[in-house]
Amino acid sequence: MLSNPFSPNRTRGVEQVSLYWMRSDGTQEQRQQFCEDYYCRDAQSQREHFSRISKRLHEARAAFLKLERAYRLPLETSHAEFLAIDRLFAGYRLGVHLVEDLYVSKVAFAVLLNFPLFSLEEKLKFGSGWSSEEWARCRLADMVSVRIPRALLQSRLHQAVRAEEFVESLTVSGKLFSEDDGSPVATGKLRAHWDLRDQIIRGFRIGRGRATQAQLFTALELFAIGDLPHKSAKELLRKAENSPKGSHQATLTKRYKPLERVLRAEHIMAEHTLPAVSMLEREFEFRQEISISRLEKIALDILESPLCFRVADALSRRIGRSLEPYDLWNTAFRQRPALSALAPRITNRDVMSFGDNIEGLLTNLSFDDELARTLASKIVLQQGRADAHAVPGGGDPSKMYLRLPKTEDGTLTQQMSYDLLHELGHCVEYLISQDSVEYEPLRGSPNTSISEAFAFQFEQRALVALLGDSQELSYSISPLASFWECYESAGVALLELEVYRSIPRERAPSAELLGELFTVKAQEIWNKYYAPILGRENSPILACYTHLLYTPLYVPHYLIGQLLSFLIDSHLEGKDFGHELERMSSIGKLPFLIWVQKAIGAEFNPDPLFLEVDRVLSRFDI
Repeated sequence: MLSNPFSPNRTRGVEQVSLYWMRSDGTQEQRQQFCEDYYCRDAQSQREHFSRISKRLHEARAAFLKLERAYRLPLETSHAEFLAIDRLFAGYRLGVHLVEDLYVSKVAFAVLLNFPLFSLEEKLKFGSGWSSEEWARCRLADMVSVRIPRALLQSRLHQAVRAEEFVESLTVSGKLFSEDDGSPVATGKLRAHWDLRDQIIRGFRIGRGRATQAQLFTALELFAIGDLPHKSAKELLRKAENSPKGSHQATLTKRYKPLERVLRAEHIMAEHTLPAVSMLEREFEFRQEISISRLEKIALDILESPLCFRVADALSRRIGRSLEPYDLWNTAFRQRPALSALAPRITNRDVMSFGDNIEGLLTNLSFDDELARTLASKIVLQQGRADAHAVPGGGDPSKMYLRLPKTEDGTLTQQMSYDLLHELGHCVEYLISQDSVEYEPLRGSPNTSISEAFAFQFEQRALVALLGDSQELSYSISPLASFWECYESAGVALLELEVYRSIPRERAPSAELLGELFTVKAQEIWNKYYAPILGRENSPILACYTHLLYTPLYVPHYLIGQLLSFLIDSHLEGKDFGHELERMSSIGKLPFLIWVQKAIGAEFNPDPLFLEVDRVLSRFDI
């Protein structure tokens, strides 16, 4: 690599333009003339073009965000009457065409001509010495580094929306499951899998009996193979125990049909994408910027660690019984404030008044007074139709819209309180990353996992700030809790990586093949890494996650985010949370591994977690 790869380089620029130039863009002569007309011959011209292009892209993104938020408003908030047509508008993404529009207008070619593209390997090898401006130039080129025709992008989005609608329809009556006293677990419908899983987690908190927990787990297993019970708990158990092998092929095919359509659109898209890369490569090498091999190694390091058995032993001792399969989601290592402790501060008041305390909450979290005031002024509360959610507002100055959860009586349940504080964390991180980063191409979080780790850190510390310094309510991440959560997520991440690695690249997979791959590999991973600890051979439970059905390769973010959350938590010990969150949010959109190094001064791997877990267990001779 040249000593200064960001200086004007005509040969490199022409080669980059040639790589992405298609017949529809013009003749070879027209391409040559374009390169002659738009090449920046000196550093000053290059700098001026960088500034102008960045400004225009910022304006475009802000406009798209503003319009998309307006289009989804009737669907997501109670501010407007919902009509059937609103669902169609909600599925329309103006910004999805931006990159291809930049190619059609030739702006993307001007970027490629004057700013270098780097591979992930080059970024990790040389990028630690780059300045913020150099990274911004790199990111400007990255914005146009994958070219996909707009019609194929829209088709892919359409299929994803259809798949998400299918997932939203997967519900089961909460009355199917009974608490110890005979009352129903829930009076309404439970979404599969999230509400069913959350009911298992709730069961640990309220001390629910094992029979109900086992029924909920069995329901999730049936859901993983496409079958949702609908009559009684007895029918649920009968199905689970008596269904002959292979009898669920029809329900599996139905379950994976929407994903088949998503992947068919992905396959067609891959055939017309420049450069030609697989979905796995595009997601991790280009978008998330963490190699597939590194992610797989982290998952296997956790699953194959002898600590799995030692932590399981500690969990068994803590709960006073042998472990069951549903203990995959046991939260005994993680202490949260009880609902009775939250009630005076959060639950027994109108939810819209939550915004009155945001500035004070941020100040209590050691954010500077001026920053706390600025952030609070840019967070706009809206009453949502469903769960709490954070939505970028677009426009200038930037705003965040915090959608409050829908409630029957104007009060927040314990879980709603957690979720609302989590989403408030997203608002804070997003606003800082937009307002404190000088260059537009560097603004924002490097990837989803970092944003989720920040929101989780914010949620837990906000609870302590709201409830005071009572030792009983102290909320720090237990290394054992982090390990157990990573243990769960590692299996799901490995499942999805193995499935997509097994799919032939030359054709899109059928729903039948997807059903077989997800079920068989989920059982294989369970038998190898979970059954020896939790029991129950051949469980398909790892395939129950609904993100598998409409957002391919999303679930590995859980593993990345949970491990990162532990590493950040360790780094924050003894430091001012608000000041550190501001500093880390201001680093900008660097590659994930470089960002982690700058944020916490450590490598991204599970070794620190292993060391801390071993230290804790050794204290108790486990």
